[in-house]
Amino acid sequence: MRSIVLAEFQQAEQNAAAKVDELTQVDRPRRWAALILPFFALLLWLLAGSLITWLVADFDRTLAPGKSTLPPWFVFLSFLTPVIVAGWFFVRSWRLSRSPSSISD
Repeated sequence: MRSIVLAEFQQAEQNAAAKVDELTQVDRPRRWAALILPFFALLLWLLAGSLITWLVADFDRTLAPGKSTLPPWFVFLSFLTPVIVAGWFFVRSWRLSRSPSSISD
């Protein structure tokens, strides 16, 4: 009687361990997929900066050519600088993050 209970108990332990391993496996997205959203956000930011730079240059040229308070290159530079800084920080953290294969090991 004891051998039957012991055999069933050992089989239950093996089944429980296999189910736990299956449940802890998480489908992780590919590493490059994490670059899509920031890339498009930075691209949209640069497009907005380009549009505003073009508008400032056009308004300065047509409305007040001699009284430009803010040069267009400064406007574009104020959009380009955060893109470079944010892009550098993001790529740096992305490179330093552990890959999914090392997480599961």
